[in-house]
Amino acid sequence: MMHQHVSTPGLFALTMYSTCSTSLLSLPLILGTMVQQDAWMIPLIAGSAGYLFVLLICKLGLLYPNKNLFDMTITAFGTACGQVCNALLVLLAILTLFTVMNYSAGFISSHILVSTPNEWILAISMTVVIYGVFLGTETYSMFAILSTPFFFLPYVLLIALKMPEADGSLLLPMLQQPITDYVSAFLFYFSITAINAVFLLTFFPQMAGDKKKAVQVIKLGYIFGNVILFIMTFLCTSVLGPHYMSTSYYPAFVLAQRIALGGFVERVEVLITVIWFITIYFKITVYLTAIIYGVGRLSNLETYKPLSLPIGMLMVMLTVLAFSNTAEDLFYYRYIVSTLSLMIGITIPSALLITTIIKKKRHASKGGVAK
Repeated sequence: MMHQHVSTPGLFALTMYSTCSTSLLSLPLILGTMVQQDAWMIPLIAGSAGYLFVLLICKLGLLYPNKNLFDMTITAFGTACGQVCNALLVLLAILTLFTVMNYSAGFISSHILVSTPNEWILAISMTVVIYGVFLGTETYSMFAILSTPFFFLPYVLLIALKMPEADGSLLLPMLQQPITDYVSAFLFYFSITAINAVFLLTFFPQMAGDKKKAVQVIKLGYIFGNVILFIMTFLCTSVLGPHYMSTSYYPAFVLAQRIALGGFVERVEVLITVIWFITIYFKITVYLTAIIYGVGRLSNLETYKPLSLPIGMLMVMLTVLAFSNTAEDLFYYRYIVSTLSLMIGITIPSALLITTIIKKKRHASKGGVAK
């Protein structure tokens, strides 16, 4: 397989986009139903805890500077156990990807291409993703860099237009929900943001030039992604109010729809659409890359690019068959995907780190005895 190189700015952009992505639209709704007016607190608390998990991922990258995620498991656990872990990671990526795709198609069909069937929306959208994956990580990471001005400009404009409307009274009273609701919200947020970092190991550190700089930009990208989600959740809570936020399926889009300046600046919801399109494209691309690399490793293929089209189309079919309505998708995303993310996404990297450290210590002790 041709060697790919991902620059540090590209790694920053991919980390940031994969951290926020669909959560820009869905997170305020889900957290609002869980903890009401305290939804804005969760990104601060769970995001800080998730940073520790990102440090774990970065440590793994430094321990295996020339391997990707699916090679790391085989090196640490052996072929049999490593391939089982790879299969679980691929399963997690697949289950996460088709719920993200379904949510995305639902948004497009209900607000942009109203008369277009979901099947066509998914097929056309996935064609663009497949092409990006086929061109390689180096190519779409460069595109991620070029897209950052088109992400930050609308986002900053949205904040500037809506922040003056924030009403602190809508955040009161605080901490009125049962403790179990806060724990559930914490775990959910952790599962959909920090766990994404696991699949960055598909191309980090193997494709990164300067490994130490790559670690720094991954940390920075994760922090930026969490700040973006915090601000969006805070605005939805303090402008829309907890009740309206938790009853709107796309609260961030509703937030942007309320912008009107003097009767001549309207339809500003296109801002949130541009922001969301950019983030969701790169999250889906990163996950599809992980699936292709994982399947390729399970099959012991020398090159993974030919898998792009069949696996991409298979994901479209699974997405169409998986859900009959948006309520099923939301339930699946909130309970099943988040639970599997916590179980698989935490257990395998943690076991990988512990096993690697133990092996290194044993190797060092044997070397000392030999001397």
